[in-house]
Amino acid sequence: MDNLYNMIQKADAGDPEAQFKVAEYITFSDPSEDVEQDWAERAIEYCKRAADQGISDAWVSLGTVFLEALSKKAEEDGVGVGL
Repeated sequence: MDNLYNMIQKADAGDPEAQFKVAEYITFSDPSEDVEQDWAERAIEYCKRAADQGISDAWVSLGTVFLEALSKKAEEDGVGVGL
C-alpha cells in the first residue's frame, strides 16, 4: 500500500506515468478491496491528465471505460449496444 501512496503523490504532482498507473490500479483493482467511492472519478481524471500529457495507453483506457459505461447503461435500459 505504501507504493500506491507514493504513486498517488507522484500522480498528484503531475507525473503522467504515475497518473496512468494509478488510474489502471483503481480501474482494475479487486472490487472487494476497500476503495473510496470517489476513486472511479479519480481514475478517470488521472487517465485524462495522463492522456493529455502524451500517454497513448491512457486514451485506450478512457475508451474502454466509456464503452463499458455505455454497455452497462444499455443493459440497464434493456437495449443492445451492437458493439
